[in-house]
Amino acid sequence: MRPKPEVDRQPDSSLDILEPLARALTRSVAERPADDGLFGPRSVVWRVHRDRSFALAGIRSLMVQALHPLAMAGVAQHSNWQQDPIGRVAATSAYILTVTYGDTAAAEQAGSRVRAIHRHVNGTDTVTGLEYHAADPALLLWIHAAMVDSIVHIVQRYGACSMRRARTPTSRRW
Repeated sequence: MRPKPEVDRQPDSSLDILEPLARALTRSVAERPADDGLFGPRSVVWRVHRDRSFALAGIRSLMVQALHPLAMAGVAQHSNWQQDPIGRVAATSAYILTVTYGDTAAAEQAGSRVRAIHRHVNGTDTVTGLEYHAADPALLLWIHAAMVDSIVHIVQRYGACSMRRARTPTSRRW
């Protein structure tokens, strides 16, 4: 069963399209987190996620992830992205915001929620005939590696954040 769309109406203006993303931020990170979370304000993760080029990294990440046929089969068969692409991006953004900026308990809850959803995302790719399981470690590695590679590549090339300074032992936490 596909989730209900986050947004039920067409945007009245180009700014309305950002509303689901703004709601994702508000829902994802407490105003006063209990702790610094998994990374903390001085981490490389916070520094690159704050960079203005991060949105471009997100787009590149989705494009690279889409190169894996089984990842695309799972999205096509179990997601509402065609009916509500902005809502789909908002849901993914909420997860990333929570894991990046939320406190430890919120980040762990977000991870548990995503793992629970992925346990039920299984099927057969209609193009290749191959079975897929969203919880497959190799498929998860592809998705994660595409995201990390995209962030590093885009922020190094276009970001204001100096990745030379960012290459510290903390960067191993990515």
